[in-house]
Amino acid sequence: MFDIINQKKVKKANEAEFKPAVDLYVVVENDKGDKAVFSWGELFFAKDNFRTVITKSVRAINPSKMKMKWSLPNTPILICGNDAFNFRFVSDPTKITVKSFAGAYSKERIKEIFTPEFSIIKNDGDVLVKDISGIEKRKFRGLGYGHGMGWKGVDEAEGFVFKDVLKNYITLDEKQIASTVICVSAKDGYRVTYSLSEIINRNDMNDFLLVEKNGSLEEGKYNLFATPDFFVDRNVRSVEKIEMLNVK
Repeated sequence: MFDIINQKKVKKANEAEFKPAVDLYVVVENDKGDKAVFSWGELFFAKDNFRTVITKSVRAINPSKMKMKWSLPNTPILICGNDAFNFRFVSDPTKITVKSFAGAYSKERIKEIFTPEFSIIKNDGDVLVKDISGIEKRKFRGLGYGHGMGWKGVDEAEGFVFKDVLKNYITLDEKQIASTVICVSAKDGYRVTYSLSEIINRNDMNDFLLVEKNGSLEEGKYNLFATPDFFVDRNVRSVEKIEMLNVK
């Protein structure tokens, strides 16, 4: 998928307002109406971003003690090798669309972006999150690089497992995992898209972390840390909104 999309120069519809590509997402679909969504970041910024493929051929590997023989597809299929469960399976894909996440965001460079809480915005109502102290915490240590200024040094963070924060406050429909994209944004208008699948359906246990800070006016209380990424561009300081969109 990286190679297919990278052949074309993407012209953002909102580039004059927000130049970074971090608010983009990709929709892969077929003539039957099956769809799967991917964030731009999981295809271009992640450490292991070459495992989303449209297959030309498939070879069966059957467990030695099982009598069942898996049938093989006879058409190209979309497969995401980073997923735990194969929700984002699209047979014979015919169309790939790149979109910017649409929403209302600040166009000004606001310095004081602190917010003590954040909202999860979805079709069936909004949820205000004030306290996540009961969620599992993990530690992370890795190297950081940015597209603008390069080497960022060694990142060390301890934070709440982001997928567990979502599961604690909202009910996730398994049927919509493949086609749901979320956008995390701050008061200053910085926003980043993630596919719901890359958040809650990983097979590497390298989960996104929500890091709680002391709460300076310029840093914020809850910062989203994109631990699976090679680049740091998808980290969000002072999370204010989490918007969920099921792509129809």
